[in-house]
Amino acid sequence: MASSKKPRKKHNKNKMKLLASDRVSKNSFIVSAIKLGSDGQIWVKNGVPQIMGKTTLQDFNLTFRTSRPWSLTFGLAYRNIQQQTFCRLEHVALSNCLPFDSEGMSKFLDDEINKMIAEHEQEHVLTPFFIASPEKHEFTDEEIDKLLHISKVFDTLKTPYEVDILRTKGMEELRQIDPIPFCTERTWKILRQNGIADFSQVRLQGLNQIIKIKGIGKKRCDELIEGYHKLLEHHGRKGDIDSLLEFEVQIQIHQQAMQRLKRK
Repeated sequence: MASSKKPRKKHNKNKMKLLASDRVSKNSFIVSAIKLGSDGQIWVKNGVPQIMGKTTLQDFNLTFRTSRPWSLTFGLAYRNIQQQTFCRLEHVALSNCLPFDSEGMSKFLDDEINKMIAEHEQEHVLTPFFIASPEKHEFTDEEIDKLLHISKVFDTLKTPYEVDILRTKGMEELRQIDPIPFCTERTWKILRQNGIADFSQVRLQGLNQIIKIKGIGKKRCDELIEGYHKLLEHHGRKGDIDSLLEFEVQIQIHQQAMQRLKRK
């Protein structure tokens, strides 16, 4: 008589995947300081900060491409005139499980960040940010402050109020510099005939306005761009345009951040 065999247990692949995702997601989260782009993004897995690009694809997929019960903290990081830093926060727990790396989540993040930007005065805001937890963890003020310092938000970024101060100082530095060594005399003769005396006025008016001047076409605009870069390099080495250089860095950071956000 043939011996009976025990039936094999059926493995539920989805259940196994979720259990693996639970293990990877334990004490895990991602923080993103919007204005710093990828430099302001930190993924912490099992309590340990990860180096993007050096983690396993399997762990990445289990964390970000598996539907999870995400909770999110949205915030604005501030620095006031007295140099005090603080945050305005909103906590959201999603009712549905979603993969973080999905179109629906991306749209939700963009909409919430843009909403915060639209609803609050931005003069003293350093950056919007979010912290996303795949296990519904609500972060304390102390934890958030520590994460923002680790992301170098307070060291790297300036508020619009501070950028305006840099602009004023930077343009004054620029007015002290003779523009002739960096562009042809003919170009500056045309500009000065139209009330543009130096690079500070070119910078403030913008090339979209400068190119409308008779005699200033694309070729001379390209010359002005190249000349301005030469000026920044030359006087940057001399150390006499520190405010101007920091102003240009902050403007570039802001422009890149606005490109990343899908603004309505």
